[in-house]
Amino acid sequence: MNETAVSQHIILDAAQHSVDLWRNNSGGFDDEGGRFVRYGLGAFTKEQQLASSDYIGITPIFITPDMVGTFVGVFTAVEMKKTGWKFSTNDKTSLYQSNFIDMVLKRGGYAGFAQNIEEFRRIIKHG
Repeated sequence: MNETAVSQHIILDAAQHSVDLWRNNSGGFDDEGGRFVRYGLGAFTKEQQLASSDYIGITPIFITPDMVGTFVGVFTAVEMKKTGWKFSTNDKTSLYQSNFIDMVLKRGGYAGFAQNIEEFRRIIKHG
């Protein structure tokens, strides 16, 4: 499957798990005045070596009764990849995406690369 098809399948599965995911377009361009303008969540500089994920969202988590018995939302970042994709440290974009994923995970969020529903479910701890 190409990345668009993978994304569509995962978005449908996310809804079944009450996970809200939103497309996170990011990048940059030169404006009419010649200034470089970045857009999207985490419009990082090249020096930071981070690239935010394709989809950003919230995964609801039920807090156990000893923790008040309410739901909390966990920041979720999913980087969609076509079927058969392999991570390579030689690919700067993938490396920067991996750095962003690591940052989210270190701070208690859910994040990862997904080529299919099973990988997505592992990211959100439903698989």
